[in-house]
Amino acid sequence: MPIRRYERVTTDNPVLKEIQERVEDALLPVVDSSIIDGKLLTGHVLASGTTSVIAHGLGRKLKGWVVVSKNAAQHVYDAQASNDSPDIFLHLTAGGAVTVDLWVF
Repeated sequence: MPIRRYERVTTDNPVLKEIQERVEDALLPVVDSSIIDGKLLTGHVLASGTTSVIAHGLGRKLKGWVVVSKNAAQHVYDAQASNDSPDIFLHLTAGGAVTVDLWVF
């Protein structure tokens, strides 16, 4: 689900205008951060030495990913160079068998 944009309420009240400006100044840097607009993908099993293809469900080209948790001390590698459909899939390779939870954005 896309992040809802901040919208000011039309008003002649100077105090409310000031509050809205301050809220906007504080909120926009957070909302504009690309990592915020993402999804949590859980329970993906990565096999040793093979490329795993994971549907990310963002509805747009993937900007990046972060391993949130894993059940083994294995390295997880980006295999996006071979990905012909980054708007649909994330390609990952692991040094050994591991189950991961990912934040994709």
